[in-house]
Amino acid sequence: MAEAERLNKILQDVLDRVKHRGSSSKVNWMNFSNGQPVSRAKFDSIIEKYGFPLRDGDLDLIWGNIEVKGKTMGYSDYIRFITMDKIDASKASVGPRPLTQQAPSYAEKTSTNNTYRDAGNACPRPTTNPTYSSNKNQNDYGSNQSSGTSISKILIDYKASIGKSMISIDPNFTGLISVHEFEDILQRIALVNSSDVKRLVGIYDKSNCGYFNYFMLLGDICNQSNDLPPTMSGGSGRVGSGGRSSGSTGYNDASFADDYSQRNSGMSIGYSNYSAPPADEYSAPSQSAPAGTSRINEIITTIASRMDTVYDSTQSCFQKWRGSSRALGPQEFVAGIQRDFKYNVSLDEATSVISRFSNKGILSLGDFMKMVGEGSDSIQVNYKQKCLADLTDEEKTLMHIARQGKAKGGDWQDVLERCDSCELAVQSLRSLNIYVMLNDLRPCYKKFGKNGVIQKVHEFMSQV
Repeated sequence: MAEAERLNKILQDVLDRVKHRGSSSKVNWMNFSNGQPVSRAKFDSIIEKYGFPLRDGDLDLIWGNIEVKGKTMGYSDYIRFITMDKIDASKASVGPRPLTQQAPSYAEKTSTNNTYRDAGNACPRPTTNPTYSSNKNQNDYGSNQSSGTSISKILIDYKASIGKSMISIDPNFTGLISVHEFEDILQRIALVNSSDVKRLVGIYDKSNCGYFNYFMLLGDICNQSNDLPPTMSGGSGRVGSGGRSSGSTGYNDASFADDYSQRNSGMSIGYSNYSAPPADEYSAPSQSAPAGTSRINEIITTIASRMDTVYDSTQSCFQKWRGSSRALGPQEFVAGIQRDFKYNVSLDEATSVISRFSNKGILSLGDFMKMVGEGSDSIQVNYKQKCLADLTDEEKTLMHIARQGKAKGGDWQDVLERCDSCELAVQSLRSLNIYVMLNDLRPCYKKFGKNGVIQKVHEFMSQV
């Protein structure tokens, strides 16, 4: 009975997410499939990215209960899917399962072979609990003699699941996730200490706004698991930071917990706290050494922030900088930015910027537009972080509820109106897959009251 309830709960969670992707069934289907027939492998990939705690065989049962007519799912099959009310355990899909990589959100121990599933691969059960460390001298967050919990080891062991869970609640790929949402993801894997989580997140949330760039965190996780050296001059091992090395074992390095501000980002996304210098100031040219990532990001955001003051379009800027040359190379890049923006850049720095967007040593118009777009995105994210920094802790909690409510749907307002206590509100919100900590919500009720909480959540719904 318990297994049937679990399967039906998984089904309803999946359908709640799928059916809120558009205003009608036809629009939902277009968003779900991009207007193309959905193969079994594609179906699995779509469902898995939502981050639900799927076990081996769950997707086989869901697919089998849809009773797809043929090898791929069409619109009529999709309608049967979204109108399902329960799962019949006798209707598993027929035929071999596609060779796609499973990535469940949480580790699951199978009952048959004493193994754990991580990123879809069955691997021997570790001799020690994966959420605990036997090394007393380990420098991981939360690793101590009293509790032994190692957050960094959890992040490394379950990086695929955690990464997909974070991406699933950020459908627009802003790169931002709240501290509350991150802690919710970790708590579903293992019991972790809230203070340890906040200490780790503090490395990436320098403005203390309650949100942080999880792309940076994922970059550090990949740095550790790929055995990259923690202090290499090119950065921390993220994209663009240098080559591989076998100088680190990953799990026991202190680099995962060191001060992020002492290292360069290396990510090509451009989400960093950089602001363009005033137009009447000249920056000193750098030395002949290759430009670091922070300097590259600064150059890109400077160009994006000053573009509109000189040109009416990115294309006109590109054409002016290129001049009579066939493409925009480092020399044209340096001359253009110095002439138009009074901003000094060395040839080495220009070469480093160009190499981020092109492997040909020159920028095409498309490459140039991509560079300016990245700088604009960085400016917008920085502005959003600055606005979030002005919110109180109570407002951040209610914005956290608003973001989940908007993404997952459900009548959250009716739930809050019917709940007479904060404790009951927390439990009832969980039935809608909206997660909030009791210790975070209680001050909100004390400060705003029940009606004030509902009103605030409504206000934040229009902002997230």
